[in-house]
Formats: sequence, C-alpha cells, structure tokens
Amino acid sequence: MKILKVIKSHKSEFHVPLIALKGETVQGEKRDTEYEGWLWCQNRNGVAAWVPETYLERTSDSGQFQFLKDYNSRELTIEEGQEVLVLEEDSGWAWARTTLGEEGWLPIKNMRALSEKPDSIPDLQI
Repeated sequence: MKILKVIKSHKSEFHVPLIALKGETVQGEKRDTEYEGWLWCQNRNGVAAWVPETYLERTSDSGQFQFLKDYNSRELTIEEGQEVLVLEEDSGWAWARTTLGEEGWLPIKNMRALSEKPDSIPDLQI
C-alpha cells in the first residue's frame, strides 16, 4: 500500500455501482476505452459498469463472464490536493481509500507519489 496525492480532480460518472460477489455472472464485451484491460459488463439486474478483465473468467462464447473475486465498480469523486491510500492497482486505475474512509476507483494518471510526509498521516515514514 502507498499514499498518493491527487493532482487532478476526478468526478464519478456512474451513480449506481455494479457490485458482485465471487462466482456471480455478467454479460461482458470489449469496448473502445482509454484504458486497456477493462470490459463493459452488465448484471442480470441491468446495472452496467467497467470491470477489470483480471476480475473475470469467460464462461461461454456468448460473452458471459464469472467473477473470480468480489468486485465494486464505485468511483471516487475527489478534489486535487487530497491524499489517498492505494489498496490495489489494476489496468491504469487504483482502488483507493480517502482520509474519511471512503473507497473507490481512481485513475492512476490523476495521482502522484508523495515527495514528503503525507498531510493525512504526519508521523508516517516514507
């Protein structure tokens, strides 16, 4: 885990996240996107979102995929200057936690490593 500073604000475009447990299935397809390694997926309730391919396993030729682990597509809305704890990185995005405890995805290109002690945890050694 590492602490990064947000250098460009990010606003989530999706208000209803796709949440799945390991073993659940979705319909998925490749779509043009700025980020490689993501599939556009829709669950049986009609909720659609981007999912990292590493979270999925194809179960049929008809575009059905099964989750290999739990997943939440929630994106964070965050302002420049905030610090986040990165818990996981995948295909150009990071699953991160804010200082208020909110978790969600952020584009890695919108963050940078800290060159000094983080404001959010002043006694941390880096």
